Amino acid sequence: MPIPFKKKILMLSVLATTPLTALQTPTTFAAGAIEEVIVVARKREESLQETPVAVTALTADGLKEARIQNIGDLTQQVPGLTRQEGQKFAGFAIRGVGSRTSIVTTEPGVGVYVDDIFIPRNDVQLVDIIDPETVQVLRGPQGTLFGKNTVGGALLITTRKPDLETVAGSVSAEIGSQGRQKYEAGISGPLVNDVLAGSIFVSTESQDGYREDADTGRDYGNIDRQGVLGQLRAQTGEFFTADIMGFYGEVDENAAPVNCLQANPESVAQGLTAPNAPDTFAANCDRSQALIDDEKVIMDRKPLRYTVDTAMGGLTLAWDTENLTIKSITGYLLQDNIETSADVDGASVYTVRNESIPKNQLDANGIDAFDQTRTFVSQEFQITGDLFDDNLAYTVGVFASKEDIDGEAGGIALGEGGWVGQPLPDGSIFTLTPTIGLREAYNRSLSNESAAIFGQVIYDINDTWQATLGARYTWEEKEISQSNYVSTADNLGLITLDAFNELDSFIQPLAPNPENPFQDAQQDWTVFSPAATISANLAPGTLTDKLDSGLLYLSLSEGFKAGGFSPYGEVFEAFEPEIVLTTEIGYKLDFLDGSVRVNGALYHSSYDDIQIDVTRTPPTDNPDEPSIPINLITNAGKATIYGGELELSVAPTENLFLGLNASYTKAEYDEFIDEDGAGNPVDRSAEDFAFIPETTLSAVASYNLITDLGVFVPRLSALYMDSIFIGLDPLSSQAPQAYVDDYVLMNLRVAWFNPASDGLEVAAFVNNLADEEYFGSGTASVDGIGSVAIIPGRQRTYGIEVNYNF
Repeated sequence: MPIPFKKKILMLSVLATTPLTALQTPTTFAAGAIEEVIVVARKREESLQETPVAVTALTADGLKEARIQNIGDLTQQVPGLTRQEGQKFAGFAIRGVGSRTSIVTTEPGVGVYVDDIFIPRNDVQLVDIIDPETVQVLRGPQGTLFGKNTVGGALLITTRKPDLETVAGSVSAEIGSQGRQKYEAGISGPLVNDVLAGSIFVSTESQDGYREDADTGRDYGNIDRQGVLGQLRAQTGEFFTADIMGFYGEVDENAAPVNCLQANPESVAQGLTAPNAPDTFAANCDRSQALIDDEKVIMDRKPLRYTVDTAMGGLTLAWDTENLTIKSITGYLLQDNIETSADVDGASVYTVRNESIPKNQLDANGIDAFDQTRTFVSQEFQITGDLFDDNLAYTVGVFASKEDIDGEAGGIALGEGGWVGQPLPDGSIFTLTPTIGLREAYNRSLSNESAAIFGQVIYDINDTWQATLGARYTWEEKEISQSNYVSTADNLGLITLDAFNELDSFIQPLAPNPENPFQDAQQDWTVFSPAATISANLAPGTLTDKLDSGLLYLSLSEGFKAGGFSPYGEVFEAFEPEIVLTTEIGYKLDFLDGSVRVNGALYHSSYDDIQIDVTRTPPTDNPDEPSIPINLITNAGKATIYGGELELSVAPTENLFLGLNASYTKAEYDEFIDEDGAGNPVDRSAEDFAFIPETTLSAVASYNLITDLGVFVPRLSALYMDSIFIGLDPLSSQAPQAYVDDYVLMNLRVAWFNPASDGLEVAAFVNNLADEEYFGSGTASVDGIGSVAIIPGRQRTYGIEVNYNF
């Protein structure tokens, strides 16, 4: 009986821990050597193969060869790392643990750090990788050393620091199809001999959108990003180093393209229309679905924008002696000009997530809604050292941060002027009240203070065994305040079509909500996050005479995602932190003189207090008034997740490299209670985890072809992404449209360089080589809107790169 494909992946991971007696090579084998990588997964520099943590690390050269240009592209290379592909926000998950939503009041489940500075919000986490030294992805809870919001893992971006002795620089240009242009330039070197060095790096990137709106002609899915990174490094004597980093970047793009799929014709929302929208939502959705083969969309008539300006600064001071390092890390992050609109229905009738629509209504009423700013300040002190003839290594530290979000305004406008209506057979329109057309208008501020103490010890029991123990104690306090507004426009009832269309640009008269003009809340939490690992170093020849070195480890680690607030009637309801406790067995094995590397892990996670967007019905003071169900984030679920990962690297010759990464994630709810529109409990525990593929595979083959004209390096990579469930409400699991099909993508890059050309490289690339038509992600609202919005992937693109380093 054939073994199911997904079970094969898990078996492959298990087999990699057994003696490789079947791995035989001829006596003429002339292997290459796999690159050694230094990681900081335990807040100290260590060899990747000697660190008992599941880490994928990529150097600057590896990122360039794989064409990884922002951290979202890492899903093509890193097993277990997934995201809501195609979305402009990050939406990262590792091993099935992450965040399903991008709203400001929730936290990310995967921490993103740039030079140890934390990016706190999921909707603007998708940063470009500018002048990197390494990118490291830590899988599994990292709560001990990295703190909150690393419940799934952490992404660490380390930028290249200027050299005190050598002048170096780089220039690169890239042009390609769909208007692709990217230009980068940087220079680094000493400013004061042996004392001060500096660097500056600039980057600009643009590309046309890949889906055109059939009605407006607007392109969606475009790229338009600029950034500049400046750094200074000062060194005094042998022991003191100061690094100053400053970054400024701008993103000014349209939202991701979305097509609509009809899923529930019985939904009330299907029969509604908006001013100057000639058809009902159902007809719009059908037309959007028919446009898929034409590679077009029909989305909001007003632009859907994704913009953010980011200013980031960091100061790292390090006193480093032979057995002791004291480090101070100060971070500052300012983000403004923020608009993170998206289309969650894929048709032009509604404007549910078009942020500019409710903001325009607020602004027209004298309520400043376009000045949102986010500031984040952090400070960490850490001490690392060695004792007892280097048999015991320790790290201790304290951390504090403060985040403020001011002027976060918004709401939900179902039509551009706040009106929607029901078309009648005689051509007239029955308008719904503006409290339905424009609701939840608000202006909000949030404040978040956090402090923690942490420590970890690593003890070499003997030459084979090592034990690691760590813990972190975190205190956090959040405050939220919100002003609420409602429309005071009269209910228009039955009106003519012409009168209805004149409401397209209607300015709703807004006033403080008389029942709930202002609400606020404050809550504090404390969380203890422990971790323990026992590891064994394998001597050469232990498993097979082909083994060079090996590491086996067993770890237990806990992490948490911070709690927060959801509006619940006239109050804010606090939801508790998510907790993940993971048990992991891992292995890191090198064979055949460093030419074969097999790394992987098996894990089991208990996932408690999962924060999910669900329906709840608040109680009313008046028993004669019906309770109105609302959506909110609350701790609605518990789950068990288990799986395995495999990273296989083979260099059979000095010029050939082969790689295979695989992951299998089985996520099952133990508890998931929702409600239907009537307030009745709905058990959703049999539902699939949203946005999490069970199986992912990536493979790469690269070869150095040496000729008289120089060295040609063809690199072919392939990615397999399993199908995913994108449903957000109870009915979605019953709709086949709420499942996005699996797909395979292939990319090709052919580079040329001449060792005598002193740093010049020219490369041609083709992304999506087979021109695969696929959908990356989306949103299913089968019970609410009655449709599924799916995000198409970008078509085949191609271009050339020219890189010059000196």
